[in-house]
Amino acid sequence: INKTQINFNELIKDIIKELAPLANEKNINIVFENQKENSFVYADYLSLTRILTNLIANSIENIENNKTITIKLKDENYTKIIIEDNGKGIDQQTIQTIFDRYSSNNKTKVVSGLGLNIVKELVEKNDGKISIESELNQFTKFEITLNKE
Repeated sequence: INKTQINFNELIKDIIKELAPLANEKNINIVFENQKENSFVYADYLSLTRILTNLIANSIENIENNKTITIKLKDENYTKIIIEDNGKGIDQQTIQTIFDRYSSNNKTKVVSGLGLNIVKELVEKNDGKISIESELNQFTKFEITLNKE
């Protein structure tokens, strides 16, 4: 892990561009909402790229056609990255074990090859936290919190 200042705006635009063909197949709109022209996060570049690519790709794979994925960055005393979709949601029983090593079901197919347990490990190696909130037939939201330095 080699933590540095990363221009989040540039990174997320690159990831969205990379995943655009996958999203376009299902007519999914990926929106990046940010108040600042340039926002920086302090993390390992490769880890953060893998985390964000995995979460967004999973969202594309698991939501229905013509839905939206919204990515937000909140810059407070810490950095909060929010990835939310308006898809079919995940039931509470699945959420209880979603970050477990051997948790798998066909409702949360993994596209990029990284399970959510690895995503959680990568977030924690960057001294961060990840949480999930979901309501069936409404939304799924992942929140990643990272330190400023």
